[in-house]
Amino acid sequence: MIFNKYIRAVIVFATLLYGVNLSAQSPLSTYYLECLPQVNISNPAMMPRANTYISIPSVYAGIHTDLAAEDLLQKQNGQWVTPIDKSFNYDDLYTSIGKSSALSSEISIAPIGFGFRTGERGYFTFSFAEKISARINIASDFFEIADKGLPVNTTLDLSRTGEKLMAYKEISLGYAHKIDEKLTVGIHVKPLFGQVASLSEIDNFVIKTGLEEYTLNVKGNIYASAPLEVEEGEDGFADNVEFQDLEDSEYNSKYGSGFKNSGIAFDLGGVYAYSDKIVFSAALNNLGFIKWKEDLHSQSFSGEYKFTGADVGVLTLDSIGEMFENEMDSITDVLQGETGNKKFSTGLTPSLYIGGQYKVNHAVSLGLLSRSTFEKYNFRQEFNLSANFNPYSFVTASINYNKEINGSSAIGLALALKGGPIQFYIVADHIPFKYHTIEDDGTSYPAPLHMESFSLMTGINFVFGAKGFKNKSMIAHR
Repeated sequence: MIFNKYIRAVIVFATLLYGVNLSAQSPLSTYYLECLPQVNISNPAMMPRANTYISIPSVYAGIHTDLAAEDLLQKQNGQWVTPIDKSFNYDDLYTSIGKSSALSSEISIAPIGFGFRTGERGYFTFSFAEKISARINIASDFFEIADKGLPVNTTLDLSRTGEKLMAYKEISLGYAHKIDEKLTVGIHVKPLFGQVASLSEIDNFVIKTGLEEYTLNVKGNIYASAPLEVEEGEDGFADNVEFQDLEDSEYNSKYGSGFKNSGIAFDLGGVYAYSDKIVFSAALNNLGFIKWKEDLHSQSFSGEYKFTGADVGVLTLDSIGEMFENEMDSITDVLQGETGNKKFSTGLTPSLYIGGQYKVNHAVSLGLLSRSTFEKYNFRQEFNLSANFNPYSFVTASINYNKEINGSSAIGLALALKGGPIQFYIVADHIPFKYHTIEDDGTSYPAPLHMESFSLMTGINFVFGAKGFKNKSMIAHR
């Protein structure tokens, strides 16, 4: 199966996370492209300008980080310095990350999708996709350790550290209905089927420093749904974690073509035509979860551990890691642990779209769009201003400017070319327009050090009836 290699990669990564601890949106550039069937992804109330369409392999990849390269690389006196250098300015770093820093990514492969008009007021859509999504959170107090070491009488809260990773199949059944000449509503009902997952839920992870000893308080759970072999030690912690040796046919039958670990999600949307020129819209997407019931592995841990302090004046990131590694055996002797096969759930990442569009004519429009993304310990807000070109001809295009609050600014581009019924499109968001010059061994090259996000989507559509029927055009000319 086409997704088999991705599944293997996810399982391996989930295995590593499990051992160490003994992570879907569409581009904003498509939102107002009515000649592109993918306009329906972000808002289920959006009806494409096509009586019928068929979409074959559509691929999406996106990544977001709260830590851009320029947050970790600072130029001082003509030299680039990193957080391990004494001259590094951590104040600028803290301003960027807040209480925690998140790294999230998603890959989506949709081998088939289609849609068609039902009567004069309805539009039905269907799609099937296989997805990988991942998120890793790092508490900002970790950087406090690198910045200041472990000074006396300090409390460091690392509880916001965690990860969520899952691979799953998504079936989307959508319907949009035009209530009257002004209001259109839509919904996507999305059955979900989980393949593999890894999740950490840390309730408490606090370090308190004293004159002669440090205190570590921890409580949490690690979950995984993956083909793992886990051996429990006498102390209640996983003593050995190995990846099951399965044949390709076993992967395909159990993880590729199976429909286990069921879940459900919904997208809700609405479009309101205030006038012929002004249109408002809103959508709330990815309201859902997956319940994991197969190939379960869990590790719980809780307790308090006290250990003797170190010479904080000479600590580095490497020495801090070595210190904790040396103490690990003693920690597991004191903490309470339990391995098991507990069920767990993972939620999707909800997003809220609110937009306003001014239609210059049937082919050209200007759009303003807000997207709010709700992740655990991480809220992200961005605004997008776009100019969109939707003629009946062979080309469809958009150019837009995107601004993330407390983040970077970038441009987005979309281009779709159509010859006969065949439409090829490519869409990219968060294309950086600011570059820094990096010098390495006498060679200089530009690098987008401020870039925090990037997404790319491409695919092919077969579009039929893009101009409407002879007796009823897709849009009225005025």
